[in-house]
Amino acid sequence: VSSVRPLAGNGWPKISIITPNYNYDQFLEMTIRSVLLQRYPNLEYIIIDDGSTDRSVDIIRKYEPWLTFWKTGPNKGQTRVLNEGFRMATGEIVNWLCSDDYLCQGALTAVAQYFQRDPLADAVVGKGDILHLKYGNKLWTFSPRAIDIIPVTVPFAQPSCFYRRGVLDRASPLDESYDYLMDLELWAYFKSKEVRWRVVEDTLSVAHASHTNKTSVGKEKIIVLKQNPELLAQALSKTSDLDSDGIPDIEEFLDGQEISIHAFCDGETAVLFP
Repeated sequence: VSSVRPLAGNGWPKISIITPNYNYDQFLEMTIRSVLLQRYPNLEYIIIDDGSTDRSVDIIRKYEPWLTFWKTGPNKGQTRVLNEGFRMATGEIVNWLCSDDYLCQGALTAVAQYFQRDPLADAVVGKGDILHLKYGNKLWTFSPRAIDIIPVTVPFAQPSCFYRRGVLDRASPLDESYDYLMDLELWAYFKSKEVRWRVVEDTLSVAHASHTNKTSVGKEKIIVLKQNPELLAQALSKTSDLDSDGIPDIEEFLDGQEISIHAFCDGETAVLFP
């Protein structure tokens, strides 16, 4: 993360980070420490454990004095857990950080500075490293133009996207019918609301790709745009402007009033927005 100057006076906006966890004691402590060791002066950190049976709860209790809130309970699924956290959050800026990902040092300070410099920005998006436990580091290269083709692809690493809590202006911040695609569905919602994106060059987060997490074990997602095929057609018209590495290989086909796009994941269907 590039160096940034501290904000003057008490100008630090409150940032809420939500960590959902289910049986990820292998990485959970790394995730927690990456947030707390930001030493960000106006942090709200919420951890919700989704019924883990490993050492996760013991690890969370170790850091309890520094957490705003934490709980454990019966397994409900990651998306429901995240919505519970979002409803608790009181920060001006929010994000979630899965329990096998971590923030780069200075990320929260940088994010706060960018929001302060650009008060019209609704979301700040930086780069993210994908750390594959077998193949090593791979930098997620983000093209600002890729925002234009949402929902064809996920154009940035989820933990590197921070947004104002006010843009989560619906009853369920995340659509609970999705277990894998809830982030892409949220970005599509943001696009439908014409949020203002601020793209920065800082690398804000590192995400793991292992043989066990959801990013890795998924097979294929089918993204179906039912309500407004014109939006998807418009997005597809822009893909020729992207480098070949900017989007996944996709296959489109038209079926009546529905347009389907094959991307990478697990066979889940996402119904996107007009």
